[in-house]
Amino acid sequence: AREAGPHTVHWIPIGILGPKSENAAQALLGLPAEARLASLASLMATPVSTANPGDIARGQAAHQANLAIFRNFQFRAVPVVVAVTGERVTVSQGLP
Repeated sequence: AREAGPHTVHWIPIGILGPKSENAAQALLGLPAEARLASLASLMATPVSTANPGDIARGQAAHQANLAIFRNFQFRAVPVVVAVTGERVTVSQGLP
């Protein structure tokens, strides 16, 4: 049985699949927080994007911090889903 209730999702963009992936993550992180969701939806709908060089530059430090988290936990594939239920932590990596 599953309990119904609110869930908190933390989305942490990283680009590990090549230069386009890295630029997309940096560009998203370079945007104001309130603009990221709409931009992510656009990237998902249109595979070819023209990232703004200014957004990429502004997002570089945040992207490096996200990559450090990814590497410190020794994750190997994306997406990574970490589910916390009470005291139980479940981690899955890569596409199901």
